[in-house]
Amino acid sequence: MNRSHSTPPLEAEQARGFSPTLLTGHALNSSIAESFRMLRTSLFGSGGRAPGTVLVTSTAGGEGKSLTCANLGIVLSRTEHTVAVLDADLRLPTIHKLFGVSPGDYPAMLLDPKQAHLARDPKTVARLAVPVLDNLAIFPAGPPVRHPSELLSSERFVEFLQTLATMYDYVLVDSPPVGAVTDASVLASQVDGVLFVVNYKFRTRRPAHGALKTLEQVGANVLGIVLNEVPAVRGASYGGYNAPVIGDA
Repeated sequence: MNRSHSTPPLEAEQARGFSPTLLTGHALNSSIAESFRMLRTSLFGSGGRAPGTVLVTSTAGGEGKSLTCANLGIVLSRTEHTVAVLDADLRLPTIHKLFGVSPGDYPAMLLDPKQAHLARDPKTVARLAVPVLDNLAIFPAGPPVRHPSELLSSERFVEFLQTLATMYDYVLVDSPPVGAVTDASVLASQVDGVLFVVNYKFRTRRPAHGALKTLEQVGANVLGIVLNEVPAVRGASYGGYNAPVIGDA
């Protein structure tokens, strides 16, 4: 069901600061876009109760989790649903770079004892949103936070995420890798499901199994696995970024 909240319409020409690996403009007709539409259908259109909040993570850095999160947000917003992409990688934020916008400041609000209560106020939270496409807004992280895992596990962050879930049909959360720090494990218990990204080129089967075990131990609902950068068959790549293969956890 669509929310009444919607981001202001933006023309494609205004997306000039976007990374060329994002699925905008003509790229929406590419084979990789079709792969992301398949992923969208697998997660949100297969019947039953669709997850409202989804964490996107991986075993290690460089596996394409942030790009997967951003592109999934783009194709999901094309269904007329409102979508928020929250950058919860407070150590190495990337989402704002992909969309060519300035770093946000929502962590600063949550860290300020005098403002933390505003995490429950939709009007205040809405002012932190950066609209990037029709029905799609991002919440960029600002400068690296000193103790990110403590902030992400705090009641004020939980309230902030819950507020976003009332404002948007879907909230996608980009987090640090599971194998690097505890942040993703902390976040996994706060969302409806987890999408796990594995880069084919890394050949990280054993570490990936370990990361999935870690998520299992914290009670995460792993919705599926995206195998990224699989060697492309002819005509199956766009911009050097190969289509993901989607599988069950």
